[in-house]
Formats: sequence, structure tokens, C-alpha cells
Amino acid sequence: MLAMGASVRGTHELTNPGISDVKIRPDRKILATAGWDHRVRVFHWRTMKPLAMLAFHSAVVHCVAFAADGLLAAGSRDHRISIWSLYPRS
Repeated sequence: MLAMGASVRGTHELTNPGISDVKIRPDRKILATAGWDHRVRVFHWRTMKPLAMLAFHSAVVHCVAFAADGLLAAGSRDHRISIWSLYPRS
């Protein structure tokens, strides 16, 4: 059920098991997902086109977050945090 005046802006059907978290970068150019399959995935925000799959963790990735300078952090059940520098703002 959608709230009054709300609309779906885009979708992407996942083929992997599922996600724990989604974050949109403040400039609204990309979004990142934290995956049950141990991966972080990056998508173009408007088109939902997959841009990158970041494979580092050995367990479920629980959360992702963007820093003000564009860095991407991910936290996993494997007791590790990964920091990624990707797709600089322009």
C-alpha cells in the first residue's frame, strides 16, 4: 500500500537471496545495497542499472553507508568493515 501522493520511482528485481540495507548517496547518483550473499551492489539511482558488485565479505552484509566525501562503508556479520572509494562525485 502506498501513502497518498507516493509513487514508486524505480525497481530492480534481485536474483540473489536478498538485502539487509539500502542507501542512496546524497547526490542521488548511485545507491548501494547490503546483500545476504556477502556482497555490496551498486546501482545507478535513476535507471537502477547495476554498476558494480563488491565482493569482500565472508558473511551477510548488514549495512551500508555513504560518507559526505563519497566513500562507501559496509558492515558484515564476518566482524569486518569495508571502506570503498568508487565513482567520485562530479
